[in-house]
Amino acid sequence: MTVSSIVPVNNYEGNGSTKIFDFDFLIENTDELKVIHISEDGINTALIEGVDYSVNEVGNKNGSYITFPLETSSFPVLKTNERISLALDLSIKQESKFENSAYLNLSVLEWTFDYIVRVLQILNRKIERCVKINEGSENSPDELIDEINDSVSFVKNCADSTEELAQTVENNKNFVVEKVNSFNTLVETTMEDITSTGITTKADVSLNNLSSTGEKHFLNKTQISNCILEAPNGVLTYSGNIITLKQGLKVLIPNGLNSDGTLNNIEAELTADSSYTITYATTNQTVGMVKTASGCALNISNEFIISEIQPEASPFILWYNPKTNIMKRADISGSFYITQEAVIATNVITNSSGTILNIIPKQTVNLLKRSDKSEISGYSKPSKTYTDLTLGTSGLTYTAPANGFFTGSFVSTGTSSYFLAFINGTNHTTCLYELSDYATKADVAMTFFAPVKQGDYLCLLIQNAAKTVFKFIYDEGET
Repeated sequence: MTVSSIVPVNNYEGNGSTKIFDFDFLIENTDELKVIHISEDGINTALIEGVDYSVNEVGNKNGSYITFPLETSSFPVLKTNERISLALDLSIKQESKFENSAYLNLSVLEWTFDYIVRVLQILNRKIERCVKINEGSENSPDELIDEINDSVSFVKNCADSTEELAQTVENNKNFVVEKVNSFNTLVETTMEDITSTGITTKADVSLNNLSSTGEKHFLNKTQISNCILEAPNGVLTYSGNIITLKQGLKVLIPNGLNSDGTLNNIEAELTADSSYTITYATTNQTVGMVKTASGCALNISNEFIISEIQPEASPFILWYNPKTNIMKRADISGSFYITQEAVIATNVITNSSGTILNIIPKQTVNLLKRSDKSEISGYSKPSKTYTDLTLGTSGLTYTAPANGFFTGSFVSTGTSSYFLAFINGTNHTTCLYELSDYATKADVAMTFFAPVKQGDYLCLLIQNAAKTVFKFIYDEGET
């Protein structure tokens, strides 16, 4: 008998009705057939011949088929997403004995060779399904499998994180929609109350006629929290390692949410200067104003965190949750958080001995209205603040320190005088835009005025021209 080139395995996926499954390789007895059931969850179970399935025929070099399941089987008909695998399973052995003889039994010899080829087909199938390492690779198969498993775990973790982020975004969207609806309901109810009381003087649509008190009350309740409202004497001062919050500082302290979902805030004012001496070294600290039973006072925290998710607690962390509008502080042991009525006033930078090097105070809230449009428009115009620039050699670049304008005036000194001013480039083709002027005789004035953003740069090419003015003028909004 010859043995065809085949893969000695047949795999099938169920459809809820099929019970006959072919195999196209020779088995000489039923023990040479291994039948595996693979569940939807990937669990492999070896089936038992005569209990779970029956073999129609053995000894046929073209194979035969099995019937699955039998009535005695605990398995139902193979369903969608379930699979069954029929594989040739031979023992690796050679039991034929060949000795010197005048007679050679060719049938036995052929059967032996056939058996060996069938075993090799099984081994080839298994080798094809093995993890293979290229010659020269320093990795072992086990190391490669570990790397693959690590990669799978990484991808799964990324997928889980992405799913969590998507859920957070969805929750935030629903939260915002809920608050908007609550706010709209509040506005409708308030307008009905105003109408019922007979009040005729009310805010116009643009809120232009709100008083400063009414304006702050409106925004304090519905839109802003955890901020400084007023600082008539400045936010704070410092000297050495002593820092002082200034009298008159008025803040908006987070205090949760009202029953209708609007912000609940505490408006607090510092009635006298409050000082604190930094006695330990840490390079970055946060200064807050805390409401106490007797008023308000200064307080120091090691770190300030804004997050909807509770951060890991460590000593003196101040944490603000914008979703709940609650400020909390970690206890001295750093083991748990307690609610604290506080608001952040400034960041403090110290050296290793605790001496204050710099403070970065929070700015007071400036409320913009439609009537402010003229002032806002003026922020982009030239101010009275400028810096004189030193003119270097032709081709040097100058970087804008803020939003503003480069300006220059030159006088020609010859018959072929010019300047070329390139913004964010060094020639005609690479720049954002360019300005230029030429003169064919001496004593001709040449000028340019170039608006720029902070970080933009000017490349200036000059020939036969003397500087009279070269400045950077700041936007009004930068002063």
